[in-house]
Amino acid sequence: MIRFHKAISEESIYMRYFEYLGLDRRTSHERLVRICTNTPESYAIVVEKPPTHHQTAAILGVGRLTKAAQPEFATFDTLLVDGANAGQLGKILLKRMAKLANTFGFKGLEGELLVADHDGLNLCRSLDFSLQTLPGDGVVLVTRSL
Repeated sequence: MIRFHKAISEESIYMRYFEYLGLDRRTSHERLVRICTNTPESYAIVVEKPPTHHQTAAILGVGRLTKAAQPEFATFDTLLVDGANAGQLGKILLKRMAKLANTFGFKGLEGELLVADHDGLNLCRSLDFSLQTLPGDGVVLVTRSL
C-alpha cells in the first residue's frame, strides 16, 4: 500500500482528498490499518496487477464503500495510479463497487468529486450517475440508483 501511495501524483491526491495530504500522513500505520480493514460500516476493494516473472504484484487502484447517512445508500471513494489506463481502471473499479453495494442491499451509490475532476465526472456520467453541483464549495454530488 505504501508503494501504491508513492506512485500517486499530488494532483490525484488533491482530487481524492480535496486537499494535499503528505505521504507520511497517508501511509501511517494507524491510518492504513483503519482504512484497509473491512467492517460492517465500510469495505475496501483493491485492483492489482498480478506478479510476473520480472515484477512483483502492484496495487493499481483502491476503492472504499461506506454506509451513508441515508441507510439505503453507500458512499464511494476511489484512488487510482496515474497513467494511460486510469480511466479504464476507474470504470472497472466503480462497476465492481456498484455491484458490491447492490449485493449488500443498498439501493443507491453516491460520492463527492471536485468540479475540477473532469475525468472522474465524465466517468460517473458514463456509468449513469446523476450529477448535482453543491452550492459554494466546488463539489459535485454524484448518485446512482442500483
